[in-house]
Amino acid sequence: MKKGWVEHFSHKYRIIDRVKRDVRYWSHEFGNSILDALMRSYFPQVLKFEENIEQLINIFGIYAVYCLAKATHPAGNEGDLSQNKISERDTLVVSWINEVFNPQRMLDYFVAIMTSLPPDDKVESILINTFVKKRPKYPNWLDRIKKVDSPRSSKHITWKNKYGHIFSPEDACVIRTKRFWNLLYSEARSNDTTGRSHFALRMDTIQKITEVLEKKYHTYYKCIIQNSQSGDIVEMKNKKQTEWEKQFLSSTDEMNNNVRWWV
Repeated sequence: MKKGWVEHFSHKYRIIDRVKRDVRYWSHEFGNSILDALMRSYFPQVLKFEENIEQLINIFGIYAVYCLAKATHPAGNEGDLSQNKISERDTLVVSWINEVFNPQRMLDYFVAIMTSLPPDDKVESILINTFVKKRPKYPNWLDRIKKVDSPRSSKHITWKNKYGHIFSPEDACVIRTKRFWNLLYSEARSNDTTGRSHFALRMDTIQKITEVLEKKYHTYYKCIIQNSQSGDIVEMKNKKQTEWEKQFLSSTDEMNNNVRWWV
């Protein structure tokens, strides 16, 4: 109430209409809803490892670009604006974009997916048994799945495991939610006071990820490792620190030369 977000009305409290209409208060929810919507259309456990990395890059890329585009035209800023209004608008854009992205939610999804992927040979057996009823359009990653003639309106995919049993693949949202409850349940039952990291991946998994990036996105990956020999955080920090020291010494020498010249 002190901030003017809530009002007292007829023995009840409610969010005032101005807050409901103001986009700055809903940026976090907007970003989360976009990311969750994308993840609900993504089924990691029926894709091979390399295909999953490509899908994650697409999803996180669409998520970022869409939010950036929306941030540049906030609601309620139509028409010509005064200099003060422009300044307010720019402040709103910056504050909104700082709130709209949820890095931890992205990390939750990333770790949940990377720790739940079946081996590629198991995925291949699923793709061999699975078929999709013929329809005008289907995702590119379904190219290897058998097409079966059926009424044009049908969009049904029949997923079968290596034993030929029908199953429903879980989307990324379900995988993340199940991981959350499993972690909560295991912690509640555990007597281990040291615990384990919720965000750690095996080194061989990280290595496989970097190999896919180098193979599929070599031009961009090359730009990453130019900052250090292997793209390692510590190496990158040490290299940047050395560059800063050189720049500092160079600027100091220049300043001393200027002082001597003036003297």
